[in-house]
Parts: sequence; structure tokens; C-alpha cells
Amino acid sequence: MNNKTRKQRQRSGWIRFRYLFPIFAVLLTAATLLIPCLRFTTADTGTGEAISVATLTSNAWTQVRTYLFATAEQHEANVAFSQTVLVTLILLWLLFLVGIVATVWVTVGAFRHFSDPEKSGTDRILFRTMFPNRIVVCLYRALTLLPLLFPRILLLCYENILHYTVILNLTFLEPVWIGFGLFLAEIALVAAFAPIETVANMNPFRRRRKPVEMEEEQEEPTPVFATEAEQKQYELIEKSKAEQAERIRKLLQRDE
Repeated sequence: MNNKTRKQRQRSGWIRFRYLFPIFAVLLTAATLLIPCLRFTTADTGTGEAISVATLTSNAWTQVRTYLFATAEQHEANVAFSQTVLVTLILLWLLFLVGIVATVWVTVGAFRHFSDPEKSGTDRILFRTMFPNRIVVCLYRALTLLPLLFPRILLLCYENILHYTVILNLTFLEPVWIGFGLFLAEIALVAAFAPIETVANMNPFRRRRKPVEMEEEQEEPTPVFATEAEQKQYELIEKSKAEQAERIRKLLQRDE
């Protein structure tokens, strides 16, 4: 194996890694949801035990649903708080799922392109429609970070709706910063590999140029004449054109 072939294979391997990295990043981001690093302090209950974002989300989901669908007397502020938290949780997790599906879709679509760069069809058209460029791909990927923001959103709900102070203490690096760091690393890889993918013909976002098709010479239809006089007139005109073309050819022909 010569050096050129080895470099091409190495470049191809790194490009494939660049498209696998978002999957790894999403898995690591999801794993941070399980880190028990959030400790909340209130005036009534003091400082609680450290919990994870996943536990906080589960507790909030259970409590607001129980309160909203309970038959006991409800306070307006508590109803507004519970409705806001419920809608927020639904939106965050729906967008999170959209981000995961988009991330996997991009990876699968890229590897299909690598196996057959010239292949076209419905899958390819749909891929280019959903992901026209790398910026859109990064926006989809950013959706997977939204659940990590829930602890901060919950604090805002307590403060602005219930006017109740809750202090968040961290026992470990906050998951949102881990997820954001992975996202920045991914953006750096996207920017760095964009020109390399084009050179290696491994750019799944490139626009195919339509080949210029040579127009086939069409034979002139044989004219149909109503009378013999029209036919003779047509023959005289064609003969005159042929003679004129021959005179021009002789005029331009180099003397031997």
C-alpha cells in the first residue's frame, strides 16, 4: 500500500469518525442527566440531598400532574406554576427526541452517501430537504441540550410565578456545561472537516450539478406540398441555398 492510498484511507476514517461523534456526544449528554449533582435549598426545608436532572424531572412531572388533576381546592398561582412546568417538560422532551432522531438520521444518511456518492432517489431528496447544510444539522443537534436546562427553568418558575426563593447548589460540574462543551467540540469538528469532505468526495451536503445533455440533432420533417407548383418553388429555394453555401465554402477555402 503506497503513502497516497494510506493517507486517503486515514482521511476517510477520520471523516467517518466526525459523523459518528454526534452519536457519542448525544449518549454522553443523556448520561449526564443521571449525575446526582443538584442540591436545592429553601427556607422551609433547608438543603436537600443531591439529585440528578432525571430525578428532578421525574419528581416535577409527578407532582404537577397530581396537583392539576386533583379534586382538592387549588390556588391560582399553584395552577399557573404547575401548568407552566408541565408544558415546559413536554416541550423540552419532545424537542429532545426530535434532536436525537435528526442526529441519527444525519449519521445514517452520511454513511449511505459514503458508500455510493452518486446515488439518488427519494431518500437522498428527503435528506437534502431536511438537512440542506451543516448549520441546520447543528441546530437540530442543539435540541438535545434542552432537557439539561430544566433545573434553571424550574428556578425561574419558582421565582416569577410563586415568588418563592430556591437556591441551587452543585456538587459536580453542571450537566448543561458538559453537554455544551461536547456541542462546541462537535461544531469545531464540523468546521474543520467541511473542506476535507469536499476534497475527499465525502460531502453529503453537496449539491449535484445537473449534467449538460447534448441536444440530439433532430431531422427536419419532410415537407408536404398541396400542389406541384409549391414543390417546385421549394426545390428552387433549397437549390439556391445549396449554391450559395458552396460559393461561400469556395471563397473561404484556402488555395492549394
